[in-house]
Amino acid sequence: MDRTESAPMQPRLLAALTLALLFSMSHASAEESPLGTVEICRLGGIIDAYTGKPIVIPRGATFVDNGALRDPAVSDNARRVRIATIEAAQIAANAVCTVARAQISKNMAGIAVRATDGRRLSPSPAVSGGLADWPGNLYLFGTIASDFR
Repeated sequence: MDRTESAPMQPRLLAALTLALLFSMSHASAEESPLGTVEICRLGGIIDAYTGKPIVIPRGATFVDNGALRDPAVSDNARRVRIATIEAAQIAANAVCTVARAQISKNMAGIAVRATDGRRLSPSPAVSGGLADWPGNLYLFGTIASDFR
């Protein structure tokens, strides 16, 4: 086989290697900071400036545990989690909730969070990466919608 016959394979090989590298990097990132979904809802029973209006949930909006959980294996309070959205989302004007993909804070790698844990989360202005209007005067709460892996 001469050089002219192997030349068309080089771009395909390079593309395959690039995809493999990107996949391995994204997989490693997911291991460092588990991914899942969080359901973000309006707080019921409160009439505020956003009643009947859409609410934009920015990428990077952060939610933290709202209460202690008992960890039966340790017989102590479970670690509180901090979760940040990795995509923008919106609660429609006539909707109560929306779901957004999110990740556990990078400094909390290795924590397992399951949808069945019943964690209730509050919006947190202190750890949302300096988002100007987040959470402002929004009356919201979050719950874990899927396991974070």
